[in-house]
Amino acid sequence: MNTLPSSLRQPETSIRPENELMFCCTRVQVEPPTVKRIHALVQQNLDWQAVIQLAYRHGVMPLLYKNLYTICPEAIPEPDFEQLRHLFKTNTQRSLLLAGELVKILTLFNQHEIAAVPYKGPVLAHAVYGGVAFRQYFDLDIVVQQQDVLPAKRLLMEQGYIPKDGMNELEEAAFLQSRDEHNYTLIHTDKRIAVELHWRITPRSTSVIEPKHFWERLEPDLFAGTRIANLSLEEWLPILCVHGSRHRWERLTWLCDIAEIMRLRPNLDWDAVIARSQILVCQRMLFLGVLLAHRLLDAPLPIAILQKMQAHSEVLTLVNRTYQQLLYETKVSDQFLGKTIYQIRVSDRFQEKALYLQSFLQWLINSDKKIVHH
Repeated sequence: MNTLPSSLRQPETSIRPENELMFCCTRVQVEPPTVKRIHALVQQNLDWQAVIQLAYRHGVMPLLYKNLYTICPEAIPEPDFEQLRHLFKTNTQRSLLLAGELVKILTLFNQHEIAAVPYKGPVLAHAVYGGVAFRQYFDLDIVVQQQDVLPAKRLLMEQGYIPKDGMNELEEAAFLQSRDEHNYTLIHTDKRIAVELHWRITPRSTSVIEPKHFWERLEPDLFAGTRIANLSLEEWLPILCVHGSRHRWERLTWLCDIAEIMRLRPNLDWDAVIARSQILVCQRMLFLGVLLAHRLLDAPLPIAILQKMQAHSEVLTLVNRTYQQLLYETKVSDQFLGKTIYQIRVSDRFQEKALYLQSFLQWLINSDKKIVHH
C-alpha cells in the first residue's frame, strides 16, 4: 500500500516532499510500494535539515534513521546523514540509560510492596518497536495507585530525586486530590532524569481512567530480564489514544504507537476493544486515534470496523481537521479556547465536557486576576 493514497489527498493542497518522506519512514517495517516512493523522494532536491528537524520534533527520528539507513543511505548528503546518525546514537544511549533506571525503580518499588506499571517509554518501545532505541522519550512515566504516590515519592527522594515543585504538606494533599492534576514529577539532576508518578492517565476533565480501571487486568511481563506488571497491547490501545488525543495528536510518534500495535495485532478483537473504550469512556478518542493511524500510516483496519468508526460524524470532523494539521502543517489554534473546544468535542460524556468548560472558565478568572494585580 502507498503511504498516502491519492483518494485521501486534498486536491487543492500538496504535501511537501520532506513531510511525505517522514510519513513514509514512520513505521517499523516498510512495504515495497513505500520503499519505491522513498527512493523517488530522496532523488528530489530535499531540504534535509527540514526533514531531520521535522522527524525529531515529531518524535520519529529513530525510525527515519533506521529506514533511510536500510533503504537508501547513499542518497543522503554525508553531513546530514552524519547528523542523523549522531542523533540516533545519542538517543540510543539515552534510551538505554532510561531503561536501566526504570528497572532499578521498579525493582525498588517491588521490594517495598508498591505495585507500579511502566507507562509509554522504554517498555512500550521494546514491545512495539522491537527495541528501546527506536522511539524517542525523555523521561520515565510510572503508574501507581494514589495511596502509593507519597511512599513512592519518598523512595525516589532517598535515591537522589527531588520534587520538581516544592510544596508543603497541605499543598501536596490538595495537589493529589485536584481533578486538574494527574502526575507528580521528580528530577534527578546528576542523571538528568525526570520521573512522573501517575495516579491518573490524564487530568479528570480529560478522562476518567485511573489505576482502578485496569489494575486487575495487569499481567506478568518480562523487560530487560526483569519481571514486571504490565497490560496487554490491546489494553494499552484505548489508553494511548486518550493520551494522544489529550495532546491533539501534535506529535506523530503517538500515532505511530497506535499504528504499530494495529500491525502487531492483525487479528485484534476490535469489538472487545471498542467495548472496553465504552467502559473507559473514551470511544471517540479511540476512534480518532485509530482512524488517523489507518489514514496517515496505513495501519490495517477491517472494513466493518472502519465503517463503524466512520459512521460517527463528530469523529470524522475531528479526523479531517487533525489530518490536515499533521499532513499539511495546517495551523491550529494554540489558545486555551481552541483546546477547550477540541476537548469538549472529543469527550464522550457531558460530565467531562462540563469539567473541561469549568477549567476554561477558571482559567479566564485567574487571567483576569493577574491583569488586575499588575
